[in-house]
Amino acid sequence: VKQAVSLLITVIVFVLLIATSYSLLKLDYATKEAFITNNEYPNVPDFIKTMLVLIPEIFLSATIIVFDTVYTSIAEKLPSWENYRFINTHDNALIAKLIFFRL
Repeated sequence: VKQAVSLLITVIVFVLLIATSYSLLKLDYATKEAFITNNEYPNVPDFIKTMLVLIPEIFLSATIIVFDTVYTSIAEKLPSWENYRFINTHDNALIAKLIFFRL
């Protein structure tokens, strides 16, 4: 039961990361399309356009770093909570959780 809950927590964090990344990539595409491709705002200086286009990419990078930090702290606690009998099994469970997220 504890392993199933652990897997569920892992999947939830992963799905949240995917959803957030998708939203930010969609926002990134929309800003690039509005400011670069369509040139909908001709009076905005190029420096401001460049900064506005970079904002979603900065948020995406920050999101990945935050999710990695949060998930690493969760992943380090889950194998201890699952209470494995041997240290090798504990380490293998931790490695499996970290690889699942970092690939």
